[in-house]
Amino acid sequence: MSMKGNKGEWAEAYVFLRLLAAGELSGYDDLDDVPAVCMPIIKIIREEASTRRNYELIDSRVHIIDALSGKTVMEVSTERFVKEADILLDKIKNAEGPSNSFLETEAFLNSIDVTQLKAKNIDKSDIKLIVHDAQTGQKPQLGYSIKSAISKPATLFNPAPGTNFIFKIIPPLNSSLDIAKLNFETIKKPRITSRVKELLGRGCEIKFDRVQSKNLSQNLSLIEERMAELLGHVLLIGYRTGKKNITDILKTLNAENPMAYDLSSGHQFYEYRLKKFLTDAALGMTPQTVWSGSHDATGGFILVKPNGQLGCYHIHNKNNFEDYLIKDTRLEQASTGEDKDNPGFAKPDAAKKHYWGWVYEEEGEFFLKLNLQVRFR
Repeated sequence: MSMKGNKGEWAEAYVFLRLLAAGELSGYDDLDDVPAVCMPIIKIIREEASTRRNYELIDSRVHIIDALSGKTVMEVSTERFVKEADILLDKIKNAEGPSNSFLETEAFLNSIDVTQLKAKNIDKSDIKLIVHDAQTGQKPQLGYSIKSAISKPATLFNPAPGTNFIFKIIPPLNSSLDIAKLNFETIKKPRITSRVKELLGRGCEIKFDRVQSKNLSQNLSLIEERMAELLGHVLLIGYRTGKKNITDILKTLNAENPMAYDLSSGHQFYEYRLKKFLTDAALGMTPQTVWSGSHDATGGFILVKPNGQLGCYHIHNKNNFEDYLIKDTRLEQASTGEDKDNPGFAKPDAAKKHYWGWVYEEEGEFFLKLNLQVRFR
């Protein structure tokens, strides 16, 4: 069976090849793209359905070792990995369509006992390394999440039906809403912002009600009891004002203080809690699975930049890691499910299922779904 995947999945294979070619992992402590520390890679651990291989770097050669027997299966020069990484990077940049096969790269991967595009992982880490940490003298095994910005900025928090945040719309006393007319009259772009402004202009109150996914709601409560409500305010501010950068939304949160925190002594409630959410989303928490609160990506994450350079942001530099996340992320708008055959209207039952951005009625009450997606800038 041939390997086929999207650009993000192929980027994971690219990171695997590039790290073995470079022999080290460059870490960044800030946003200036200046490496702060380089950690030599001792080995990459890769497990698939029927095999477990260690790719060890010894004297400019990659020794591919069967993890169970400890026997060396083969050796390949690091120069070959440089060549193959360059080839794959070029293919990813020029790929078209949502899914691609790269037969030349696949043949090389197969030759080094890689038969699956994604390694077998039970957590959010995409690659597992053993590195030499010169600061501590230790050789820890670390898991890293991989984000690719080769074609466009990487997504930190992916959209899904469960990432809808549901808001109750409360019209002024003794008034109602013609939702079909309102939805149709607010199709001009940005349609979600215009729809929210229209509701507020009519004197409606837009109040956070709940997260569509019970699992995500509980995951967020594990981070902080009122985290879902806070993210609801983030979304509403974003679509009310048109602001997308998290730093800009944070300024509005502090100015308006919708959750009535005591800010008189300068406590950064909003910033602190948003940093916790972004960090946990980057390193472990997903909408679909029950989260224990543990960080699966124990090392941090590796960002593949548009030129193919790898930037690693280490979790052990906690303050800089969190500053990077909050300064370099923004809200992203997912598809609203507009019916192309009937412009101005959602596809049948879209609002009640997972499409968002449409005002809808349920048991005599009005609601609006706003979807949470966070992308790097």
